[in-house]
Amino acid sequence: MAARALTPQDLHIGEPLPWPVHDRQGNLLLRKGDVIRTEDLYNAMLARGFVIEAERQREAAPLAPKIEYHRMPVFRRMRAAQDWHEAAMVKLHSAYPDALSDCLRLAALIMVACDEDADAALAAFQVDAAEQMRGGSARYMHAAVLADLMSRAIGLQADRRQVVIGAAMTYDLGMFRLADALNSQRDALSLQQRQLLEGHPDLGAQMLSAAGVDAEAWLTAVRDHHERVDGSGYPRGLSGSQIGLEARLIAMVDIYSAMIRPRAYRDPLQAKDALRQIFLDRGKQIDEELAQTFIREIGVFPPGSLVRLKNGEIAVVVRRGENAAQPMMWALLGSNGHTLTGEAERRATDPEHAVVSLVSLNKYRGLLPKLADVWTRTAERQGSEAVGT
Repeated sequence: MAARALTPQDLHIGEPLPWPVHDRQGNLLLRKGDVIRTEDLYNAMLARGFVIEAERQREAAPLAPKIEYHRMPVFRRMRAAQDWHEAAMVKLHSAYPDALSDCLRLAALIMVACDEDADAALAAFQVDAAEQMRGGSARYMHAAVLADLMSRAIGLQADRRQVVIGAAMTYDLGMFRLADALNSQRDALSLQQRQLLEGHPDLGAQMLSAAGVDAEAWLTAVRDHHERVDGSGYPRGLSGSQIGLEARLIAMVDIYSAMIRPRAYRDPLQAKDALRQIFLDRGKQIDEELAQTFIREIGVFPPGSLVRLKNGEIAVVVRRGENAAQPMMWALLGSNGHTLTGEAERRATDPEHAVVSLVSLNKYRGLLPKLADVWTRTAERQGSEAVGT
């Protein structure tokens, strides 16, 4: 039997699954015989279009990707992995026995992707922020990529990097039921919502501990990610060195990833404006040294940003350059507004291709389907160059 989309008739809360459940790439999310215990998990399986495989097909290990997945360019790989993150979060919230192992495998996959092509991994979620079409998992995957980029920049070893990524993927686990409502809410918080909001760091840490997380740095990062270096945060009002490095790092990437995404009560900030705010908040709400490193690593024009060039072309930033204001780009539209074909690499070091301004992707939504192809082509070029050497 070929794979097909799940329907409400396929799933029943409290009953063992008659088939293994896979994502769109064929990676296993739930095994045959697993029980869907909660409405959250039931809804997630239906809403994200997970598919089922016939019982006669061989089951893969949890989150063990097929060879085809590893052959995917990093940009496509990271966007596909958002489904995995959502399933892992639901399983953590539903107290599934293998939830932690799924998180650790996903953290390892993010590390591999960032080692392979950090610019493509960043771009996948910078584009997503502008696209405004995906769920909350995109934000936490973005935070995880940013956290890994920072972890490498400050010299953390691989085992500590994995802990930081795990914390970045799960820091809002305690807000699992509340986050979507708050993001779309224009009115002031109710008393109950305020209490839930202020208690979610502790709740998230408790849930992770119950799931088997024993890395204290992971738990404290989740518990303290709303603390601020000037003491203005919550829930304990910690300040300065009372806040661990991992928590200070997660706090910063949380602030950035939130600012560049829309809320019901405000439009998203451009990346340069979000970075400017981080610069202004350094030493106050945000750790000063981490803020300086973050701005240097991300660059003025992060990969995935859409820009207008001096010659009138519209291009997407593909890679950060040695100079933060001089990235490598791929031109998409000519100065006449027509789609460009063929070789379109542009470097901001060329005066004619200097970046004039950032451009909102919302004004060029027709370009969104083309963006994944840009990183596919650049990945193929890198592969060809590597073979040539």
